[in-house]
Amino acid sequence: DAAAEGLDPDDYADSALAADAGRLREPGITGLLPDPVRLAALDLALTRGFLRYARHAHDGRLPSGALDSAWVAGRDTLDLARTLRRALDGPLARGEPLDLAPERADYRRLREGLARYRAIAAAGGWRPLPAGPVLKRGAAGAGVLALRRRLAAEGDSTGRSPEFDAALARALRAFQARHGLRESGVVDSATRAQLDVSAAERVRQIAVNLERERWLPAVLREPHVVV
Repeated sequence: DAAAEGLDPDDYADSALAADAGRLREPGITGLLPDPVRLAALDLALTRGFLRYARHAHDGRLPSGALDSAWVAGRDTLDLARTLRRALDGPLARGEPLDLAPERADYRRLREGLARYRAIAAAGGWRPLPAGPVLKRGAAGAGVLALRRRLAAEGDSTGRSPEFDAALARALRAFQARHGLRESGVVDSATRAQLDVSAAERVRQIAVNLERERWLPAVLREPHVVV
């Protein structure tokens, strides 16, 4: 489930490791137990992958100060040995997923957004708006229909009219509000730039912000400012 956290599963257990595990489960021709050297090597590889994943899922892939020396978040680091013991006695023994991610609501919402935008991207995402004049109330034609399709791809209700009506203006203002734009209901250059960001790029952006969330303390003390 590493991908659900915006992490790359191949960083922890690649296809070769999975193949090795599968072969060791197959009975040998002679019925002998697996080679203990291979079994030990697999055990070490699995343990190394687990510890790496636990560190990344809890603390992030990069130290918080690696990209910005001014970033001081005071995040508690994970006790890896204790985490492994607890996992082996609990979730892993029961075949359940192990959740080491932050419990903050912001993180959960980003994780839900990652799954949603991955599904949008897998379904083809959306196309950039065609070049043309500024789109606003009273406009009509192919550009308006393209705008409707673009907003509908993210779940905004836009109606079906080829004319730029009140429903389309409301949907556009909702999009502008989400992106910190002036809620004008007009497709100006700033709004067009955000509309043309691809679904795949939004997936990457959300994954980056999941990483930033992992740098933060488990509990943010009041008051605080989030940008």
